[in-house]
Amino acid sequence: MKTICGLDCGECWMKEQCGGCRETGGKPFGGTCMIAVCCTQKGCANCGNAFAAPCRLKKELAAEFNALGIEDMDEVTDLNALHGAYINLRYTLPGGQQIRFWDDDRIYLASQLSKKNSDRCYGLTADENYLLVCEYGENGTDPEIVVYCRREKKRIADSRCGLHCTGCTYKESCGCGGCIETNGHPFHGECPVAVCCQQKGIPHCGQCGDMPCELLRQYSCDPEHGDTPAGARMEQCRKWRAEEEQ
Repeated sequence: MKTICGLDCGECWMKEQCGGCRETGGKPFGGTCMIAVCCTQKGCANCGNAFAAPCRLKKELAAEFNALGIEDMDEVTDLNALHGAYINLRYTLPGGQQIRFWDDDRIYLASQLSKKNSDRCYGLTADENYLLVCEYGENGTDPEIVVYCRREKKRIADSRCGLHCTGCTYKESCGCGGCIETNGHPFHGECPVAVCCQQKGIPHCGQCGDMPCELLRQYSCDPEHGDTPAGARMEQCRKWRAEEEQ
């Protein structure tokens, strides 16, 4: 099976149980896969090759885990795509209540690191909204929560062309899902700017070497449907790129 992220399904020990991400629209076990969603939305230039080339999502999550400052945990340099059922441990809270955090059917980004000067390990798991660091003994025994916190997300591009979709009046009045979420097909039909970005494997026009191209200029400076002031979305794309390079 060919994957969305570039992993070789033939090497996976769960291939007999898995429906394949391409065949299931990014839901190989019924729940969504974080990497498949990111690659489908063209989160960075290496979409489709997320485990053989630098991946923006994995890089961001590794930095967030390292920023937690857990002293006896090694630096996080990489994360793996793991099935929820494999990492969804059950924790006992101080009051005796037992809790689990993840969906068995989803695919998360996770890792295991040895705890320094100990025979226990750290388990790291992340989704779009939360980070979890736990520690446990051999084969996941006696798990304890170390950190469970909401992710502090940076502002990222919410469109391909530089418009702010989150504040657009068409979002409610026309039921527009946005060009990223609809794979280049917002409420008015196929958007050539969004499709161009997706074909080039870039998240927005600011990451394009041809920016600003004639197509983007036409959209941005159109007298009737363009920006106010003209060219505003092109400037926004430049700002997004500058923020991403910091």
